Amino acid sequence: MNSDGTSIHQLTKEMGWDLNPSWSLDDKSILFSAEPDFPKDFDDEIFIMDVNGGNRVGLTFSPESDINPDMFDPAFAYSVSNVGKLNSLWGKIRAKVSSSN
Repeated sequence: MNSDGTSIHQLTKEMGWDLNPSWSLDDKSILFSAEPDFPKDFDDEIFIMDVNGGNRVGLTFSPESDINPDMFDPAFAYSVSNVGKLNSLWGKIRAKVSSSN
């Protein structure tokens, strides 16, 4: 929607909740939590899609809920480890690998 609340467009059409949207750093994608197996399963997973709602891709698949996605900006990274002051990211992201075979 526009910043004034006009021109509302629905981007997702699946059953279940789509929650916690987060814009990508380049403003070309949206991260969000969704229930891909609703109503059978209520576990949330993290997805990414184009800003027009196309190219929806699942990024996580775990038995627990994955919620509150956000893009990582290295410029604002803070250490969460006191050993060597290493940056750490929590969670696991499934990489989509394409094959030319």
